[in-house]
Amino acid sequence: MLKAENLGIKENLNEQMLKLGKIYSPIAKELVMVEMEISKQTKTNEKTVDEIIEYFFKLPGKRLRPALVLLSAKAINPEMLTTSRELIYLATAFELIHSASLVHDDIVDGTLCRRGQVTMNNRFGNQIAVLAGDMLYSHAFTILTGTVDQKILKTISMCVKEMCQGEINELQSADYELERYLEIIEKKTASLMAASCKTPAMLLNADGRTMSGMEKYGLCFGMLYQIVDDCIDKNINVKGYDPARYIEKYASEAKQSLEVLSNSVYKEKLIDFVDFIVGYKDI
Repeated sequence: MLKAENLGIKENLNEQMLKLGKIYSPIAKELVMVEMEISKQTKTNEKTVDEIIEYFFKLPGKRLRPALVLLSAKAINPEMLTTSRELIYLATAFELIHSASLVHDDIVDGTLCRRGQVTMNNRFGNQIAVLAGDMLYSHAFTILTGTVDQKILKTISMCVKEMCQGEINELQSADYELERYLEIIEKKTASLMAASCKTPAMLLNADGRTMSGMEKYGLCFGMLYQIVDDCIDKNINVKGYDPARYIEKYASEAKQSLEVLSNSVYKEKLIDFVDFIVGYKDI
């Protein structure tokens, strides 16, 4: 039974990755560089520690956040070199931060399996998993320090703070009012995606209107993502809540926010990204 379930997960994942491949096609080279940077930055030369970290990345995720970083940068300036060290480091840092949050979430939730693989906490125990998550956070901020402007570093640091606040608020709430639910998912999920789209604009010294538009896109994208994910899990207990209405709302607002950008293949892919999330089967 477990094997059949895992097979279904893998088939679903393969289907989603094929769709993502089309969205990622203009930034495929840069995403390979991000993968290489993740491997490089997480090496400690301590065999036991490296084996633990490598275990987590054995099954790669969908890399939504680094893709948002890269597509946002190229959508703002299609002529820029996305192979710049600063941009690759920025995309890598967001994936490491997301990975750290997943490790800690699995511990808090007591999750035993993720994407068909035994979770780190289940495989190595909670104590090691906590420390491994902490290491991933430290790797993220290490590569950003001295690489990006302090304003960008502060934006990301504030984002991590909001993520933690969102998780704490969720743990303290059993039944949600709608306003409370939206506040929680904005902090725990959407804030990181908003920063994934805003910080490339900051890196490129974009004007205020463009920066606000990209931040709004990321925020709406993140809200949409979490709402769809919660619908899949069927674990929402919110009074007076109509998920379909909010899926439509955030999808529409995300696309509208891109009106600050000139037309390009990268802008088209950001729009396709929204449609992908709306039609997602397994986040």
